[in-house]
Amino acid sequence: MRTRTVLTYLASLALASQAFAVKQNYALTPLTFPDLYSQVQLIGITDDGSELAVGSSSFDGSLVNLLTNSGNFASFTIPGREGAILTGINKSGSICGFTYSADFTGATGFVRESDGTLTKIQVPGAAYTFVGGIRNNDRVAGNYVDQLGMAHGFVSTRKVGTFQFWDYPGASSTYLVDFNNKGLAPGYAFDSHGNQVAFVTDLQTFTPINIPNSIGTNPVGINDKNEVVGSFTDGTDGLSKGFVVGPSRFKVIDYTSHWATSIIRDFGFGSSTFTFSYAHTFVTGINDKHQISGFSQATYISDLYGPISLIESFTGVPVN
Repeated sequence: MRTRTVLTYLASLALASQAFAVKQNYALTPLTFPDLYSQVQLIGITDDGSELAVGSSSFDGSLVNLLTNSGNFASFTIPGREGAILTGINKSGSICGFTYSADFTGATGFVRESDGTLTKIQVPGAAYTFVGGIRNNDRVAGNYVDQLGMAHGFVSTRKVGTFQFWDYPGASSTYLVDFNNKGLAPGYAFDSHGNQVAFVTDLQTFTPINIPNSIGTNPVGINDKNEVVGSFTDGTDGLSKGFVVGPSRFKVIDYTSHWATSIIRDFGFGSSTFTFSYAHTFVTGINDKHQISGFSQATYISDLYGPISLIESFTGVPVN
């Protein structure tokens, strides 16, 4: 029964992404942070929407921050290496990510429980292990890099430390980015010619995720409704846009209209007006209530100064 369900889902996913099955609309809400955290990149949302995970906002790359629904920040340090990057969060508030050395000659995955307990995840013999997603069934998904520099996907039970490896057929490198409680993992791979393909797999069968006009699709998360989120490069304008795709919905997420057409900045030499130029949009997470998280990076230009880049995080809910 489970195999039939998975195969049915994979088939419907392919149809949804190719045929724009249901053009679900989302209402996006900008998040306002204190000045110290004004450039954070929102990377996930819990299944019940009670907590949001944000990346590092400190010059000390190992210092990361957790934002609660009350607007409070809980800062903590991931020990062991010079820098840390968060990649996911589950319903119980467990956070996953990876630490890396200053010269990036090594990386180690980790899971941090809500009580502060830290578990390191390292594929035996691999200098680089990256954890991309965590679920409530005690499993994480990610990838490691072998001695030849090729990436391979894995799913692991974090407390036991066992690994199940999977490579996209014929690919030179495979990246698994998340894993839901129904046994599905989104990811992407590169074939021997360097072409990129996005997919969803149950570690046996798989189906590509085909986003119209995409010249590069990067899924990052999946919920237990089997909806996949991520970003893609739009071949029509070269900009990154977010997406939500599942058995019954498809939506491109573009945050551009939320940016001001112009802003004023004072660098101590007098104020100057900067005009909006373009923006990239990244959807980074989705929970079982269909709420999404993400961020947008905009570029503004001025006749007097060089371009400036601004980041704004957001959450989104479906409106129909």
